Amino acid sequence: MQNLEMLIKVGFFIRDLHQQINESYVRNDKSDIKVVYRGQGISENDLKLIINNQQNLFTFTNFLWTTNDKNNSLRIAQSTKNSPNLFGVLFRIEMCSTSRFISLEKFSYYLNAKNEFLFSIYSLFRITNIKEIEKNIWQIDLKLINNEDSDDQQLKDYLKNLKNIEGETAWQQLGFYF
Repeated sequence: MQNLEMLIKVGFFIRDLHQQINESYVRNDKSDIKVVYRGQGISENDLKLIINNQQNLFTFTNFLWTTNDKNNSLRIAQSTKNSPNLFGVLFRIEMCSTSRFISLEKFSYYLNAKNEFLFSIYSLFRITNIKEIEKNIWQIDLKLINNEDSDDQQLKDYLKNLKNIEGETAWQQLGFYF
């Protein structure tokens, strides 16, 4: 029961953070930031899945912390070289003028936070290019898609239909709320 209470509390936090990012979109509308980066390690299976889906939609299942510092992100990707089960990935994310993100400059304890940005959970991207830039280090180019993208609209319609299925349990309805 304690885990359920924590889930509900965290769910409200996640929803609030998502709303703050969407509200900041209005204030960030014509940002000078055009490209941001994220370095991380991923499994071979995940890498193959991404490679096999080039030009398709892609999402992260968490909030996405990024930076406009390419070198720092590349170092993070390179730090996975000694992990036998991981491949280093440098995500290069191209944004458009309607991108929904929040600058962490006002919210972070760290001095370089002016170069860091947070995207909402399940932001949608298109995989535009994939290349190996070093041995076991890959660059995956993503483009944040806008609301006019036809695939984006099809996905949103599909998800709305899933939410409208009758006979949901209370737990499912609670999950949809978050």
